[in-house]
Amino acid sequence: MIKDLFIHQLRQAVRHRSWDKQVATNIFLGILFSLIFINILMLGYAIDDILKTFYPDKDPVEQFTSFILYYVLADFVLRLMLQEVPSLSIQPYLLFPVKKSTLIHYLLSKTLWSFFPLIPLLVLIPFAIKILSVSFPLSSIILWTFAIYLFFNSISYIALFFKRKIHFNPGIIAILILCFIVIILLEKDGIISLSKLSTALFILPLQDPLYNLIFLLLVILAYSINFIYCLLYTSDAA
Repeated sequence: MIKDLFIHQLRQAVRHRSWDKQVATNIFLGILFSLIFINILMLGYAIDDILKTFYPDKDPVEQFTSFILYYVLADFVLRLMLQEVPSLSIQPYLLFPVKKSTLIHYLLSKTLWSFFPLIPLLVLIPFAIKILSVSFPLSSIILWTFAIYLFFNSISYIALFFKRKIHFNPGIIAILILCFIVIILLEKDGIISLSKLSTALFILPLQDPLYNLIFLLLVILAYSINFIYCLLYTSDAA
């Protein structure tokens, strides 16, 4: 049924009267995004050299993982500002014997192939192939990369939940940005060390693959919270 819903959405977009007018624009955007993806892949492949340039005395793996939580915080704020809440007009489907839970699962599954979770994956894969393969077994690298991908999807679901609750509130966004700046200043003064916490959190799964279960449980929890919320407030999901 979820596949049928996806096909319906695709047909709706293709049959829209403005589709023919947007073909050239879509082709241009496709080329533009392809170039962006290629550049992100190149960044992932060269990121160890970049880190060695700025931090010559530090291990590139530890330094790379130390930035992940900072990226997560910035990514979370950007998602609140830019990421659209997946929408689907479910009213026509309510006339048919289609479970409401199936419609909600489709809504939430659309997040998995959104642009935001794909960006870190494009950096992680070349970094893992070039750097991590030197020190860690292939099985650990694959599990770690997949777990980090799940982690960023959990951030996506958390952001969607907050966006459904607060919609777009510039005041809350400003507070989050201010907190982000405060954390950076506290890190600079040595009062806290989010970078050390980040290193510990994301290197442990490489050393012991069982820690990857933490990220799996997190994405399941974030997905479940969104599912329950949409199930209770269907009008917000549509």
